[in-house]
Amino acid sequence: MNETDRVRAIITGIQTKYPKIYEALSALAKGLDKLDTNLEEVRSEINAIPETGLAIAPNVLIFSYELTRRNVILRWEQPDLSIFQYEIRIGGTNWNDSTHLLRTATLSAVFDPLPVGTTRYWIKGIDFDGNESTDALALDVNVPALGGIVVTATVIDNNVLLSWTKADSTFDIDFYEVRKNGVLVGEHSGTFAILFETVSGTYEYSVRAVDIAGNISPEATVIVDVRQPPDFDLVAQGIDDLSGTKVNTIIVNGKLLANVNLTETWTDHFVNNGWTTIQQQIDAGFPLYYQPSPTTGSYEKVFDFGAAFDDVIINLIWNQNQISGSTTVSSTIATSLDNVSYTTPVAGRSLFTTSARYVKVKITFTGVSGAALVEFSDLIVALNVKAEVDSGQVNADKDDVGGTIVLFNKAFKDVNSITITADSIEPIYPIYDFVDIPNPTQFKVLIYDSSGQRVDYLISWKARGIT
Repeated sequence: MNETDRVRAIITGIQTKYPKIYEALSALAKGLDKLDTNLEEVRSEINAIPETGLAIAPNVLIFSYELTRRNVILRWEQPDLSIFQYEIRIGGTNWNDSTHLLRTATLSAVFDPLPVGTTRYWIKGIDFDGNESTDALALDVNVPALGGIVVTATVIDNNVLLSWTKADSTFDIDFYEVRKNGVLVGEHSGTFAILFETVSGTYEYSVRAVDIAGNISPEATVIVDVRQPPDFDLVAQGIDDLSGTKVNTIIVNGKLLANVNLTETWTDHFVNNGWTTIQQQIDAGFPLYYQPSPTTGSYEKVFDFGAAFDDVIINLIWNQNQISGSTTVSSTIATSLDNVSYTTPVAGRSLFTTSARYVKVKITFTGVSGAALVEFSDLIVALNVKAEVDSGQVNADKDDVGGTIVLFNKAFKDVNSITITADSIEPIYPIYDFVDIPNPTQFKVLIYDSSGQRVDYLISWKARGIT
């Protein structure tokens, strides 16, 4: 007797003595018979599945990309409703030797800009059971090289004005490198730079663009002849420590950031803009925490050169680096003799004035939008003063101890050079003795003949310096 017959015999045996229990057990047995039959059908279906495993998620069949000015966007389509996630990888020659980037349930992904050339991405679909598609779909993203630029130069006295064309690029240009004779002298966000050369000569300037992915354009060069402006010498340079008056600007890591809201609290930042989450700020086009920022700001500083100088050329030099958006950086220059009354500010980086001791420089930052942020540093105020020439004649006396004293006719602050000549047929050797001190008043002259003996002689002299 099997187990099923034994259960039926027990149920039949209690039919007379316990009729109610018999009815309940009979109903239960009938239900079990039906359940057993259904289970057998399920077992048959399961046994019919091949032993190779469960179904594999379908492959992704459409995979494309878009290059924006700041990102690489990958897009794909859902091949089947069973797909739950997608895995993206980069590099390699196949799925296994590529590098994992992300898993996402969306149908697109945004990545940082890429180097010039071809970069391969891979994608697989993943279903709700965690099964990956059998094959990975490859996508080659091609980033073209940056186009060339053309640089031109204009020389005004000691000022070299460089300008260049914009580089043709897929991604935004981060900055332009400017080099002088192969040495980096600045990074500029715009297409213009002013360099001041203190020494005349021939210089080679080169410019190349660098985009936000670090890609570099071909280098463009220009050769410039710089001549010292007539009788102008560099006498002083004011190197700024960024301690001046600031409006909507702040010092970070030794550089000035403009423009920044310095009064808004974290709560005000969201309340004033009608946001409740950071994502809402990002969706509004402001991905950086300080945005939106004010669109105007300024920095002002007074430079004291210690004494009044006449016939002065003032030049401003600085570096700037555009971090986000676009900012116009402009300057004005005003001068004073007493630090009380100043001339009307003049726009530009260079100014000629008849006399000045104090130079007031104001830098204005104007952002195109609330997303603009620029880094400002290395402000230098260069003072170039017109040199004066003094001259005369003197009878050099061989008996004057240490030489014959020659008094300057002009009140020099500094003397750059002295020249002595003697109108003679026989060999005469004039020399001078000059102590280079502030506000010099004299020098000494000594005349020697061919035997090395001091002699009396009429000489002419010329001195060149700053008054």
